[in-house]
Amino acid sequence: MPVVIGVLLSVLYGQFLSSGAVPVALLAESGVQSSLIHVQDAAQRSGKLDAVVVGSSLTARMHESFLSESGFELATVGLDGQGPTTGLDVVVATDIDVPVVLIEANFLERVRGDNASTLLDAIDGPIGQLNSVFPALRAESRPSSILYSQLKTRRDGGLGTSDPDVAPQVAATCLRFDSAHTTVLAPELDPVLSEQLQDLQGEGRSVVFYFLPDNGRMTDDQQAVAEAYAARFDIPILDLRSAELELTYTDGLHLNVASARSVAHVLARSALPVESLCS
Repeated sequence: MPVVIGVLLSVLYGQFLSSGAVPVALLAESGVQSSLIHVQDAAQRSGKLDAVVVGSSLTARMHESFLSESGFELATVGLDGQGPTTGLDVVVATDIDVPVVLIEANFLERVRGDNASTLLDAIDGPIGQLNSVFPALRAESRPSSILYSQLKTRRDGGLGTSDPDVAPQVAATCLRFDSAHTTVLAPELDPVLSEQLQDLQGEGRSVVFYFLPDNGRMTDDQQAVAEAYAARFDIPILDLRSAELELTYTDGLHLNVASARSVAHVLARSALPVESLCS
């Protein structure tokens, strides 16, 4: 009987959320829950996407809905404390049909974090199967996350403009590095990420790196690592740090909701369609 009651309550709660009476969570009260929101959303996406955006907690601030406001269908796999390898694992595990993979280059030196297996289990494990049947069980539906998301968005001053044409028509600077590009101390490239990038390109997918605004926190070593990967695999880098936007940070590193929305518009507009990239 308790199981039946639990199922009924879950169904009723799911119908309540689907009515739009309360928006699902864009943000979450912990890094794991925030990551789960993006992983579970990616797992539920159907149809062909224009691109998937992979990155750290910096990227997590750019919600799927913000990116898609520019007229393209994108999914966000922004994972707190993780490097791109875990995000790319999610792309493979969810079998997203996507021709363009946009990868945050701020933390390319990071390897898989401690919570990587937990995030992947949310796709392939029992929890992932339940989420596909009962949307009310997803991380974005957690009452605590919904409340946190609404309160934080209000504290940040709202969502900002939803119309990308209202924002300044700025674009990211496109950087290119050929095989002759070297640094004083050439960084060692991670074999796992190198294989992932090679596989993506071998499948005919376009790969683009991007630097997100980070309030000047990127080190010279991090910059060198990004440039080394870009040179090795002939990947362009979109530098959104150069975009002329008035930005606000919540903690000196992460963009607030409104600023993340504006940056998401610039990223989508600069990267897509990929055929016109760096033109």
